Amino acid sequence: MDAFEHLLMSIRHLLKRAGLVLTYLQSRHKSLLHSETTQERVRIEGPPILLKADAAQAIAVILHELSTNAAKYGALSVDNGRVNLNWSHEKDGPLHLRWTETGGPKVQEPTRKGFGSRIIEQMTIQQSGKTRFDWRSDGLICEITLQV
Repeated sequence: MDAFEHLLMSIRHLLKRAGLVLTYLQSRHKSLLHSETTQERVRIEGPPILLKADAAQAIAVILHELSTNAAKYGALSVDNGRVNLNWSHEKDGPLHLRWTETGGPKVQEPTRKGFGSRIIEQMTIQQSGKTRFDWRSDGLICEITLQV
């Protein structure tokens, strides 16, 4: 390994150990949620945020669960369904994430917690956060507050 490769590996190691991930949720999750069929149906809004690695991982898992469920059972499972993902964050304050589904099949509150809901809640708790599911008949609203 030459000196340049060694330097790059050292920098990568330092960044990883620092535990910081520069995450632009807007661009990152647009690529996760947007395919040719969903581009017009998913709206994503929020400021760029500097996240610790564990918070970035938790958010990625949470959004994966929400988008998977939306595609299988929720708003993205039908042609007219829409998803709105937005977040806000004030310096040194919590991150407020809101996932809203509309135009999908009629929603009923589950009689038991599914695997995805438990994963979302567990990932949120690990970040000293809170999760609220609002199973409205016209679409799911999931609000998450995380300490980042």
